[in-house]
Amino acid sequence: MQRRTLQTARVTAFLCATALAAGCGSEEEAGGGSGSGSASAKVDQAGAQKAVDAARAVPEFIAPGPEFDASEAKGKRIALVPDYPSLPFIKEINSGLLPAAKQAGLTVDDCQNDGTVGAWVKCFNQAIASKPDAIVLNGSPSPSQLQPQINAANRAKIPVIANHVPLDEEFPPGTLPKTNQTGLAASAPGPFPLGAKLMADYAIAEDGDKVNALIMTANEAPASRGLVKMIQDEMKAKCPPCKQTVVNVPITEWATKLQSETRTALLRDPKITWVIPIYDGMMQNVLPGIQSAQRKGKVKTTSFNGQGFALNAIAEGDMTSTMGENLEWTGWSTVDRVLRVLVGEKPTEKQDTPIRVWDEKNISEAGDPPVPTKGYGDAYQDGYLALWGLK
Repeated sequence: MQRRTLQTARVTAFLCATALAAGCGSEEEAGGGSGSGSASAKVDQAGAQKAVDAARAVPEFIAPGPEFDASEAKGKRIALVPDYPSLPFIKEINSGLLPAAKQAGLTVDDCQNDGTVGAWVKCFNQAIASKPDAIVLNGSPSPSQLQPQINAANRAKIPVIANHVPLDEEFPPGTLPKTNQTGLAASAPGPFPLGAKLMADYAIAEDGDKVNALIMTANEAPASRGLVKMIQDEMKAKCPPCKQTVVNVPITEWATKLQSETRTALLRDPKITWVIPIYDGMMQNVLPGIQSAQRKGKVKTTSFNGQGFALNAIAEGDMTSTMGENLEWTGWSTVDRVLRVLVGEKPTEKQDTPIRVWDEKNISEAGDPPVPTKGYGDAYQDGYLALWGLK
Protein backbone atom coordinates (compact mmCIF):
# COMPACT_ATOMS: atom_id res chain seq x y z
CA MET A 1 0.00 0.00 0.00
CA GLN A 2 0.89 5.78 0.72
CA ARG A 3 0.51 9.80 2.39
CA ARG A 4 -2.05 12.29 3.66
CA THR A 5 -2.78 15.13 6.02
CA LEU A 6 -6.20 14.21 7.49
CA GLN A 7 -6.57 11.42 10.02
CA THR A 8 -10.03 10.43 8.79
CA ALA A 9 -8.76 10.04 5.25
CA ARG A 10 -5.89 7.88 6.49
CA VAL A 11 -8.16 5.42 8.25
CA THR A 12 -10.26 5.16 5.10
CA ALA A 13 -7.40 4.89 2.68
CA PHE A 14 -4.95 2.23 4.01
CA LEU A 15 -2.41 4.05 1.89
CA CYS A 16 0.68 6.09 2.62
CA ALA A 17 0.90 9.17 0.42
CA THR A 18 1.74 12.88 0.69
CA ALA A 19 1.28 16.27 -0.93
CA LEU A 20 -1.37 18.96 -1.10
CA ALA A 21 -4.83 17.88 -2.18
CA ALA A 22 -5.63 18.26 -5.86
CA GLY A 23 -9.01 19.08 -7.40
CA CYS A 24 -11.69 16.40 -7.15
CA GLY A 25 -13.13 14.33 -9.92
CA SER A 26 -11.00 15.64 -12.75
CA GLU A 27 -11.27 13.41 -15.78
CA GLU A 28 -9.00 13.04 -18.76
CA GLU A 29 -8.57 10.63 -21.60
CA ALA A 30 -5.45 8.52 -21.27
CA GLY A 31 -2.89 8.62 -24.01
CA GLY A 32 -4.69 6.65 -26.67
CA GLY A 33 -7.85 6.95 -24.60
CA SER A 34 -11.47 6.35 -25.43
CA GLY A 35 -12.04 5.97 -29.13
CA SER A 36 -8.38 5.66 -30.09
CA GLY A 37 -6.44 2.70 -31.43
CA SER A 38 -7.19 0.31 -34.22
CA ALA A 39 -9.09 -2.95 -33.93
CA SER A 40 -6.52 -4.52 -36.22
CA ALA A 41 -3.55 -3.57 -34.02
CA LYS A 42 -1.71 -6.54 -32.54
CA VAL A 43 -2.75 -7.47 -29.01
CA ASP A 44 -0.26 -9.46 -26.95
CA GLN A 45 -2.83 -11.25 -24.83
CA ALA A 46 -0.57 -14.30 -24.48
CA GLY A 47 2.29 -12.15 -23.20
CA ALA A 48 -0.01 -10.51 -20.66
CA GLN A 49 -1.26 -13.90 -19.52
CA LYS A 50 2.30 -15.18 -19.13
CA ALA A 51 3.20 -12.24 -16.90
CA VAL A 52 0.10 -12.76 -14.74
CA ASP A 53 0.68 -16.50 -14.39
CA ALA A 54 4.30 -15.94 -13.31
CA ALA A 55 3.19 -13.48 -10.64
CA ARG A 56 0.38 -15.68 -9.33
CA ALA A 57 2.83 -18.14 -7.77
CA VAL A 58 4.49 -17.89 -4.35
CA PRO A 59 7.40 -15.45 -4.91
CA GLU A 60 11.05 -16.42 -4.53
CA PHE A 61 13.52 -14.51 -2.40
CA ILE A 62 16.03 -12.54 -4.46
CA ALA A 63 18.95 -11.09 -2.53
CA PRO A 64 19.11 -7.29 -2.83
CA GLY A 65 22.89 -7.31 -2.53
CA PRO A 66 25.93 -9.32 -1.43
CA GLU A 67 26.32 -11.01 1.95
CA PHE A 68 27.92 -8.94 4.72
CA ASP A 69 28.69 -9.14 8.43
CA ALA A 70 25.89 -7.37 10.26
CA SER A 71 27.27 -8.13 13.73
CA GLU A 72 28.95 -4.70 13.92
CA ALA A 73 25.48 -3.12 14.11
CA LYS A 74 24.47 -5.07 17.21
CA GLY A 75 23.41 -2.76 20.01
CA LYS A 76 22.80 0.23 17.75
CA ARG A 77 19.54 2.16 17.88
CA ILE A 78 17.19 3.29 15.13
CA ALA A 79 14.35 5.80 15.40
CA LEU A 80 11.20 5.38 13.33
CA VAL A 81 9.29 8.32 11.89
CA PRO A 82 6.14 6.45 10.86
CA ASP A 83 3.22 7.33 8.74
CA TYR A 84 0.03 7.14 10.85
CA PRO A 85 0.92 4.22 13.18
CA SER A 86 -2.68 2.99 13.57
CA LEU A 87 -2.96 2.17 9.87
CA PRO A 88 -2.95 -1.57 9.08
CA PHE A 89 -0.37 -0.63 6.44
CA ILE A 90 2.12 0.44 9.13
CA LYS A 91 1.27 -2.42 11.47
CA GLU A 92 1.99 -4.90 8.68
CA ILE A 93 5.38 -3.31 7.93
CA ASN A 94 6.22 -3.41 11.63
CA SER A 95 5.26 -7.08 11.83
CA GLY A 96 8.44 -7.66 9.81
CA LEU A 97 10.61 -4.69 10.75
CA LEU A 98 10.52 -5.19 14.53
CA PRO A 99 11.34 -8.95 14.58
CA ALA A 100 14.06 -8.44 11.95
CA ALA A 101 15.63 -5.63 13.97
CA LYS A 102 15.54 -7.80 17.09
CA GLN A 103 17.26 -10.66 15.23
CA ALA A 104 20.02 -8.23 14.22
CA GLY A 105 20.43 -6.89 17.76
CA LEU A 106 19.04 -3.43 17.03
CA THR A 107 16.87 -1.42 19.40
CA VAL A 108 13.97 0.51 17.92
CA ASP A 109 12.27 3.73 19.05
CA ASP A 110 8.85 4.30 17.51
CA CYS A 111 7.02 7.64 17.50
CA GLN A 112 3.26 7.74 17.83
CA ASN A 113 1.59 10.45 15.75
CA ASP A 114 -1.63 11.39 13.96
CA GLY A 115 -0.27 11.06 10.45
CA THR A 116 -0.05 14.76 9.61
CA VAL A 117 3.04 16.40 8.17
CA GLY A 118 3.35 18.48 11.33
CA ALA A 119 3.40 15.30 13.40
CA TRP A 120 6.09 13.79 11.17
CA VAL A 121 8.20 16.90 11.69
CA LYS A 122 7.77 16.64 15.47
CA CYS A 123 8.75 12.94 15.45
CA PHE A 124 11.73 13.69 13.24
CA ASN A 125 12.96 16.49 15.49
CA GLN A 126 12.57 14.27 18.55
CA ALA A 127 14.55 11.56 16.80
CA ILE A 128 17.41 13.92 15.93
CA ALA A 129 17.53 15.17 19.54
CA SER A 130 17.82 11.60 20.83
CA LYS A 131 20.89 10.99 18.62
CA PRO A 132 20.06 7.54 17.23
CA ASP A 133 22.36 5.66 14.88
CA ALA A 134 19.80 5.94 12.05
CA ILE A 135 16.35 7.38 11.33
CA VAL A 136 13.79 5.46 9.26
CA LEU A 137 10.89 7.07 7.41
CA ASN A 138 8.50 4.18 7.87
CA GLY A 139 5.69 3.57 5.41
CA SER A 140 6.26 6.43 3.74
CA PRO A 141 6.37 9.94 5.11
CA SER A 142 7.53 11.77 2.02
CA PRO A 143 11.19 12.84 1.90
CA SER A 144 10.05 15.72 -0.30
CA GLN A 145 8.06 17.15 2.63
CA LEU A 146 10.79 16.62 5.21
CA GLN A 147 13.83 18.14 3.52
CA PRO A 148 14.74 20.55 6.36
CA GLN A 149 14.66 17.68 8.85
CA ILE A 150 16.65 15.35 6.57
CA ASN A 151 19.25 18.09 6.10
CA ALA A 152 19.47 18.55 9.88
CA ALA A 153 19.95 14.80 10.37
CA ASN A 154 22.69 14.75 7.76
CA ARG A 155 24.46 17.64 9.49
CA ALA A 156 24.28 15.62 12.71
CA LYS A 157 25.72 12.64 10.80
CA ILE A 158 22.57 10.57 11.34
CA PRO A 159 21.71 8.61 8.18
CA VAL A 160 18.09 8.63 7.01
CA ILE A 161 16.55 5.58 5.32
CA ALA A 162 13.07 5.51 3.76
CA ASN A 163 10.97 2.46 2.94
CA HIS A 164 8.20 1.82 0.42
CA VAL A 165 9.27 4.76 -1.74
CA PRO A 166 9.06 5.05 -5.53
CA LEU A 167 12.53 5.19 -7.07
CA ASP A 168 13.35 8.13 -9.32
CA GLU A 169 15.04 5.93 -11.92
CA GLU A 170 12.10 3.52 -12.12
CA PHE A 171 9.36 6.09 -12.67
CA PRO A 172 8.49 8.01 -15.83
CA PRO A 173 10.31 11.37 -15.97
CA GLY A 174 8.48 14.22 -14.31
CA THR A 175 6.02 12.08 -12.35
CA LEU A 176 7.73 12.28 -8.94
CA PRO A 177 8.61 15.24 -6.69
CA LYS A 178 12.10 16.57 -7.45
CA THR A 179 13.22 15.86 -3.86
CA ASN A 180 11.64 12.39 -3.72
CA GLN A 181 14.93 10.77 -2.60
CA THR A 182 17.09 13.79 -1.82
CA GLY A 183 19.28 13.41 1.25
CA LEU A 184 18.54 9.74 1.89
CA ALA A 185 21.31 7.31 2.80
CA ALA A 186 19.23 4.42 1.40
CA SER A 187 15.81 3.54 0.06
CA ALA A 188 13.84 0.31 0.32
CA PRO A 189 11.58 0.71 -2.73
CA GLY A 190 8.01 -0.43 -3.08
CA PRO A 191 7.21 -2.68 -6.07
CA PHE A 192 5.33 0.05 -7.92
CA PRO A 193 6.45 -0.58 -11.54
CA LEU A 194 5.60 -4.28 -11.46
CA GLY A 195 2.29 -3.58 -9.75
CA ALA A 196 1.36 -1.07 -12.45
CA LYS A 197 2.29 -3.37 -15.30
CA LEU A 198 0.42 -6.30 -13.80
CA MET A 199 -2.77 -4.30 -13.36
CA ALA A 200 -2.74 -3.65 -17.10
CA ASP A 201 -1.61 -7.18 -17.94
CA TYR A 202 -4.37 -8.74 -15.87
CA ALA A 203 -7.10 -6.86 -17.72
CA ILE A 204 -5.54 -7.61 -21.11
CA ALA A 205 -5.09 -11.29 -20.26
CA GLU A 206 -8.76 -11.52 -19.35
CA ASP A 207 -10.38 -9.50 -22.12
CA GLY A 208 -7.85 -8.66 -24.84
CA ASP A 209 -8.84 -5.70 -27.00
CA LYS A 210 -12.23 -5.45 -25.28
CA VAL A 211 -10.60 -3.64 -22.34
CA ASN A 212 -12.13 -0.22 -21.74
CA ALA A 213 -10.69 0.81 -18.39
CA LEU A 214 -11.70 3.44 -15.88
CA ILE A 215 -8.49 4.23 -13.96
CA MET A 216 -9.11 5.88 -10.58
CA THR A 217 -6.21 7.86 -9.12
CA ALA A 218 -5.25 10.39 -6.44
CA ASN A 219 -2.76 12.73 -8.06
CA GLU A 220 -1.43 14.27 -4.84
CA ALA A 221 0.15 10.98 -3.77
CA PRO A 222 3.74 11.03 -5.11
CA ALA A 223 3.55 7.62 -6.80
CA SER A 224 0.15 8.15 -8.45
CA ARG A 225 1.01 9.94 -11.68
CA GLY A 226 3.77 7.45 -12.39
CA LEU A 227 1.55 4.46 -11.66
CA VAL A 228 -1.10 5.73 -14.07
CA LYS A 229 1.50 6.44 -16.75
CA MET A 230 2.99 2.95 -16.38
CA ILE A 231 -0.46 1.34 -16.65
CA GLN A 232 -1.11 3.35 -19.80
CA ASP A 233 2.29 2.49 -21.26
CA GLU A 234 1.77 -1.23 -20.66
CA MET A 235 -1.64 -1.11 -22.31
CA LYS A 236 -0.22 0.80 -25.25
CA ALA A 237 2.57 -1.78 -25.63
CA LYS A 238 0.45 -4.92 -25.30
CA CYS A 239 -2.97 -3.70 -26.41
CA PRO A 240 -2.99 -0.60 -28.64
CA PRO A 241 -6.81 -0.75 -29.13
CA CYS A 242 -7.47 -0.84 -25.39
CA LYS A 243 -9.15 2.28 -24.04
CA GLN A 244 -8.62 4.13 -20.78
CA THR A 245 -10.22 7.05 -18.99
CA VAL A 246 -8.58 8.54 -15.89
CA VAL A 247 -10.52 10.10 -13.00
CA ASN A 248 -8.72 11.86 -10.13
CA VAL A 249 -10.20 11.94 -6.63
CA PRO A 250 -7.98 13.33 -3.82
CA ILE A 251 -7.35 11.02 -0.88
CA THR A 252 -9.06 13.39 1.54
CA GLU A 253 -12.26 13.05 -0.55
CA TRP A 254 -12.32 9.30 -1.02
CA ALA A 255 -14.88 8.82 1.74
CA THR A 256 -17.22 11.51 0.38
CA LYS A 257 -16.77 11.58 -3.40
CA LEU A 258 -15.08 8.44 -4.68
CA GLN A 259 -18.30 6.43 -4.80
CA SER A 260 -20.21 9.12 -6.72
CA GLU A 261 -17.31 9.74 -9.12
CA THR A 262 -17.17 6.02 -9.91
CA ARG A 263 -20.92 5.89 -10.49
CA THR A 264 -20.90 9.00 -12.68
CA ALA A 265 -18.07 7.70 -14.87
CA LEU A 266 -19.78 4.34 -15.37
CA LEU A 267 -23.10 5.95 -16.27
CA ARG A 268 -21.33 8.31 -18.67
CA ASP A 269 -19.70 5.41 -20.51
CA PRO A 270 -21.72 2.17 -20.35
CA LYS A 271 -19.03 0.44 -22.41
CA ILE A 272 -16.46 0.51 -19.59
CA THR A 273 -15.42 -3.08 -18.83
CA TRP A 274 -12.77 -2.57 -16.12
CA VAL A 275 -12.43 -0.31 -13.09
CA ILE A 276 -8.80 0.02 -11.95
CA PRO A 277 -8.30 2.00 -8.73
CA ILE A 278 -4.53 2.25 -8.40
CA TYR A 279 -4.64 1.61 -4.63
CA ASP A 280 -6.62 -1.02 -2.72
CA GLY A 281 -7.62 1.64 -0.19
CA MET A 282 -9.98 3.08 -2.81
CA MET A 283 -11.94 -0.14 -3.24
CA GLN A 284 -14.23 0.20 -0.22
CA ASN A 285 -15.72 3.28 -1.91
CA VAL A 286 -15.35 2.19 -5.53
CA LEU A 287 -17.28 -1.06 -5.16
CA PRO A 288 -20.44 0.68 -3.86
CA GLY A 289 -20.12 3.10 -6.78
CA ILE A 290 -20.11 0.17 -9.21
CA GLN A 291 -23.18 -1.29 -7.50
CA SER A 292 -25.08 2.01 -7.47
CA ALA A 293 -24.45 2.31 -11.23
CA GLN A 294 -26.00 -1.16 -11.55
CA ARG A 295 -22.78 -2.50 -13.06
CA LYS A 296 -21.94 -5.13 -10.43
CA GLY A 297 -21.04 -8.32 -12.26
CA LYS A 298 -20.75 -6.41 -15.54
CA VAL A 299 -17.39 -4.73 -14.94
CA LYS A 300 -14.24 -6.32 -13.54
CA THR A 301 -11.85 -4.79 -11.03
CA THR A 302 -8.17 -4.92 -10.23
CA SER A 303 -5.92 -2.86 -7.98
CA PHE A 304 -2.58 -2.74 -6.14
CA ASN A 305 -1.35 -3.40 -2.56
CA GLY A 306 -3.04 -6.61 -1.38
CA GLN A 307 -4.74 -5.00 1.61
CA GLY A 308 -7.26 -6.83 3.78
CA PHE A 309 -10.43 -5.27 2.36
CA ALA A 310 -9.44 -6.15 -1.20
CA LEU A 311 -8.45 -9.71 -0.33
CA ASN A 312 -11.77 -10.27 1.43
CA ALA A 313 -13.65 -8.77 -1.52
CA ILE A 314 -11.92 -11.24 -3.85
CA ALA A 315 -12.77 -14.14 -1.54
CA GLU A 316 -16.41 -13.02 -1.49
CA GLY A 317 -16.56 -12.61 -5.27
CA ASP A 318 -16.99 -8.82 -5.20
CA MET A 319 -13.59 -7.96 -6.69
CA THR A 320 -11.62 -9.62 -9.48
CA SER A 321 -7.97 -9.29 -8.46
CA THR A 322 -5.29 -7.30 -6.70
CA MET A 323 -1.53 -7.09 -7.16
CA GLY A 324 -0.50 -7.92 -3.60
CA GLU A 325 2.66 -7.01 -1.74
CA ASN A 326 3.73 -8.50 1.58
CA LEU A 327 4.44 -5.55 3.87
CA GLU A 328 5.99 -7.85 6.46
CA TRP A 329 8.59 -8.57 3.77
CA THR A 330 8.98 -4.80 3.35
CA GLY A 331 9.90 -4.60 7.03
CA TRP A 332 12.69 -7.13 6.59
CA SER A 333 13.87 -5.32 3.46
CA THR A 334 14.01 -2.08 5.45
CA VAL A 335 16.24 -3.61 8.12
CA ASP A 336 18.55 -4.92 5.39
CA ARG A 337 19.11 -1.32 4.19
CA VAL A 338 19.56 -0.05 7.74
CA LEU A 339 22.17 -2.70 8.55
CA ARG A 340 24.13 -2.05 5.37
CA VAL A 341 24.28 1.66 6.18
CA LEU A 342 25.24 1.09 9.83
CA VAL A 343 28.18 -1.23 9.03
CA GLY A 344 29.47 0.84 6.14
CA GLU A 345 28.29 -1.40 3.32
CA LYS A 346 27.07 0.29 0.17
CA PRO A 347 23.27 0.29 0.38
CA THR A 348 21.39 -1.20 -2.51
CA GLU A 349 18.24 0.12 -4.14
CA LYS A 350 17.54 -3.15 -5.89
CA GLN A 351 13.88 -4.08 -5.71
CA ASP A 352 13.52 -7.12 -3.46
CA THR A 353 9.89 -7.03 -2.31
CA PRO A 354 7.78 -8.90 -4.87
CA ILE A 355 4.22 -8.85 -6.12
CA ARG A 356 1.81 -11.76 -5.95
CA VAL A 357 -1.33 -11.69 -8.07
CA TRP A 358 -4.39 -12.59 -5.99
CA ASP A 359 -7.64 -13.70 -7.61
CA GLU A 360 -10.22 -16.46 -7.26
CA LYS A 361 -7.69 -19.06 -8.40
CA ASN A 362 -5.37 -18.69 -5.41
CA ILE A 363 -7.09 -16.50 -2.78
CA SER A 364 -7.58 -19.54 -0.53
CA GLU A 365 -3.79 -19.56 -0.02
CA ALA A 366 -4.07 -16.22 1.80
CA GLY A 367 -6.11 -17.83 4.58
CA ASP A 368 -9.76 -17.94 5.61
CA PRO A 369 -10.40 -15.10 6.10
CA PRO A 370 -7.49 -13.78 4.01
CA VAL A 371 -4.51 -12.27 5.85
CA PRO A 372 -2.49 -9.58 4.00
CA THR A 373 0.89 -10.99 5.08
CA LYS A 374 0.04 -14.65 4.39
CA GLY A 375 0.65 -16.59 1.19
CA TYR A 376 4.09 -15.23 0.28
CA GLY A 377 6.13 -18.01 1.87
CA ASP A 378 8.77 -17.40 4.54
CA ALA A 379 11.96 -17.96 2.53
CA TYR A 380 12.72 -14.24 2.68
CA GLN A 381 13.29 -14.35 6.44
CA ASP A 382 15.96 -17.05 6.25
CA GLY A 383 17.29 -15.34 3.13
CA TYR A 384 17.91 -12.03 4.89
CA LEU A 385 19.40 -13.71 7.96
CA ALA A 386 21.85 -15.56 5.72
CA LEU A 387 22.77 -12.31 3.96
CA TRP A 388 23.51 -10.72 7.32
CA GLY A 389 25.68 -13.61 8.49
CA LEU A 390 23.17 -14.50 11.20
CA LYS A 391 22.14 -17.94 9.90
